Amino acid sequence: MDIRQEYEKHLTKGRTEGTNLNYYNLWGHIVLRRISYYPSWLLLRLGASANSVTLGAFAIGCVGCLLLAIGEGIEVIIGALLLNLWALFDYVDGNMARCSGSSSRYGKLLDSICDQAIASLLFISAGVGAFHYPDYFMNSLIHMVLGVELNKSMYLVLGGWASTCFILSLNIGYSFERIFLQNVLHFISIKEEGKALSTTLRKIGITLISTSGLVMPLLFFATLLKLLGTFVFVWSFINTIALILLLVQVLKKVKASS
Repeated sequence: MDIRQEYEKHLTKGRTEGTNLNYYNLWGHIVLRRISYYPSWLLLRLGASANSVTLGAFAIGCVGCLLLAIGEGIEVIIGALLLNLWALFDYVDGNMARCSGSSSRYGKLLDSICDQAIASLLFISAGVGAFHYPDYFMNSLIHMVLGVELNKSMYLVLGGWASTCFILSLNIGYSFERIFLQNVLHFISIKEEGKALSTTLRKIGITLISTSGLVMPLLFFATLLKLLGTFVFVWSFINTIALILLLVQVLKKVKASS
C-alpha cells in the first residue's frame, strides 16, 4: 500500500470536511510529513503497530524533555534533537494506522494524550533549562532596555505560563467544536482559501503555534546557540496571543449563538 497515496486521500477528505488543517502547518506538512514516509515504510515492514510507535515516541519525548531541563552541554542539544524526533514520529504513527487499517478511537485518544503531554512538558522543560543555563543575550537585552538584571526565576514562570496557555487553548478549542486551529487566528474559513493574504497569515500562525511546526527546529537552534531563554520568552508571548485570540473567538461565537 502506498503511504503517500493514503495520506493524499486522507488530506482530500479533510479539506472537503474542514476537519484536517495539517496542510496549513508549513514545517510539518512540507518537511516532517515527507520525511515520515520512510520510517513509516520500514516500521510497517518490521510489523510494528501504530500504537506501539505512539508509545515509543512518547518515551522519546519524555527523555527529550528531561535532558532539556536538567542536561548539561551536549545533553541539552540531544534533548532538543529527541523532541524533534518525537515530532516526526507524530506523523509516522498516523501513516501506519491509515496504511494498516488499524485506525481506531483508542489509537486517536492515545495519540492525543501523548501529544498533549509532551507538548505541555516541552515549555516547562525549556523554562527549567533556561533557569539552569541563563541566556546571556536575553539577560543583556533586558538590562539594556529596562536597566535591571533579569531574575532567572522568570524563566521558570514563563515556561509554566507558556505551557498553561497551550493547555488552555487546546481544552477550550476542544470544548468549542475544535476551533483552536480552525478559528484561533480568525483569518479565513476553509471556503475562503482563495484569499492569498489571509491564507498566508493563517499558515504562518498555525506553523508558529503547532508544536510540530517551527517550535521544534527553532528549539534545536536555540540550544545550539545557547538562546533557550529567548525561546521561552518568544513562545510564552506567542502562546499568550494565541490564547487571547481564541478567547475572543469563543466569546463571539457564544454571543452570536445566544
